[in-house]
This record gives sequence, C-alpha cells and structure tokens, in this order.
Amino acid sequence: MPVPCGACGNPVHPRVVICPHCGEGTGIAPDATWTAEERAAAATLASRTAPPVEDRGGGLLDVVAGDMLGAAAVVVAVTAGAAVKAAVEAVTEERAQRTSRPALPRAQARERTAPPVVVPVRAEEPEPAPPPADQPRFLK
Repeated sequence: MPVPCGACGNPVHPRVVICPHCGEGTGIAPDATWTAEERAAAATLASRTAPPVEDRGGGLLDVVAGDMLGAAAVVVAVTAGAAVKAAVEAVTEERAQRTSRPALPRAQARERTAPPVVVPVRAEEPEPAPPPADQPRFLK
C-alpha cells in the first residue's frame, strides 16, 4: 500500500527512504532489519532518476507504476538472494561440523542361537520342615 512522500506528496513504497520523484527524503526511517545488500540496492534504486514522461511515451501513472514495480523487483530479488545465501551457508556449516566429528563404531550383526532348554529335576529328599512358631528362626 503506497504512502505519500513527506516532501512532494506523491505515492511511494512504505520502505522508500528517498523519493524517486523529487529526490528528497520521504520522512520514513530506514528499516533496521535490512541487510547491507538490501540497503545498497535501495540506495541505488533511489539514486536512479526516471526519464521524462515524453521519452517513455506514457503518462505519469506509467512512470510511477514502472518505478514501483522496479523497486519491488529489486527488493524481492535481494531478499530472496539473502535467504538462499543463508540457507547455503547453514548447509555448508553443518557438513563441515559433520565431517570434523570422529566416526561412530560400526555395528556387527551376530547370529543368535536359541537358549538351552532346562528341564527341572525332581528332588528325591523332602523339603525341610519350617521351624516351630514359638521359637524365632534367627535363634536356632
């Protein structure tokens, strides 16, 4: 949504710091979240002067729309480039960390055998009788 320029009143993009129409400051503070590349692209875009309306063969609306589309295209291209660059750096950094770690030990597959079958053997002698209840077991 365009906002009016603080100097000439023409509609400009909400992030434009220097008006493309009059060359003066728009009164909008630069966005602190921009990267250095985005700020440089915005300054380059703001320093361009539009050719006179007669040379383009269109009206004032064509000049304004063309400049705004060009500015938007530059901002989108720079933003997309910065996002791709950050993603590539993150992947490269992760690969470097992965290769710097020592290798993990390899697992060895072993064939498991069935446990031996244990058959209970019946005892031949009787079980000992429990002690009488009147004498505690630890005093025997």
